[in-house]
Amino acid sequence: DAEECYLNKNHSSLGPALTLLGVSYEALNTAVTRVQFKAVDELVKKHLNSAQAVRAVQALIKGAYDSIFSLLVNRVNSSIVGSFEGRHSTAAFIGLLDIFGFESFDKNSFEQLCINYCNESLQQQFNRFVFKLEQQEYKREGINWEFIEFADNQDILDLIDKKHGGILTILDEQCMLGMRCNDRTFVSAVYDKCKSSSDRFQANTKQKAQGKFSIRHYAGIVEYDTAGFMEKNKDEIPMEASELFANSSCDFIRHLAIVIASKMHGNSNDNNNTVDKPPPQSSSIKRRAFKSSISRVSVGGQFACQLQKLR
Repeated sequence: DAEECYLNKNHSSLGPALTLLGVSYEALNTAVTRVQFKAVDELVKKHLNSAQAVRAVQALIKGAYDSIFSLLVNRVNSSIVGSFEGRHSTAAFIGLLDIFGFESFDKNSFEQLCINYCNESLQQQFNRFVFKLEQQEYKREGINWEFIEFADNQDILDLIDKKHGGILTILDEQCMLGMRCNDRTFVSAVYDKCKSSSDRFQANTKQKAQGKFSIRHYAGIVEYDTAGFMEKNKDEIPMEASELFANSSCDFIRHLAIVIASKMHGNSNDNNNTVDKPPPQSSSIKRRAFKSSISRVSVGGQFACQLQKLR
């Protein structure tokens, strides 16, 4: 019904999913059809409707996939790092960069903003290494060279990720305020802070009425529709998911629980060599999960952190 839902016991994929996850129907059903959150010092439980449960299942799937990928990358890096002193600060490692294509569709949302933000970061790296540093080297070596002028896109990056004024940081601030804020309050804050601070930002009267804005990227102008930004930025794995995985009968799934709990709070160090450690206890995972959503790292925050490490 509108207030409560259950997993379909007759679905053909349910049995294999339960087997692979090493959990019972009751445990999986509870994890994706109910939510618990901390209100003051009390843990409140609430039933999800079918639409919310579908999103919870999607978040669970994405969280598991992301954690498995992190485990594989960290396992490879820990295998090639060697055993010399100070290896964590000086060792070689394998990094994977998924290069996105610049995107501009009829409707552009949070995903396109993140993808185009990535492209802006890569463009800056290209400018820095191909133009700026190379030309400085030519000058030092006295090479006869006609210097090439290039556009610096730092102002676009600032517009998107600057602390206390960038679009993504404004989005995080709005998400932290919880139920008092929504997509409309978010875009209003963006209009207030960004319209006067960057000439890369545009929002006419029609766009404001529709909750939209445009950014003049290096590749062209892209209009973004902010509907759904708040929900997509939170996109949190339910805290029940960590408990679900921690109580799995499969060692590997139990290892995923600590990776998920670490990612919730922005601590990537706990991911290192996780597969070589004993599986975490459910009680320790529950303590990690029982934290305010304010302490969790958002999707945009994780994305920005990864790109800043590249730069």
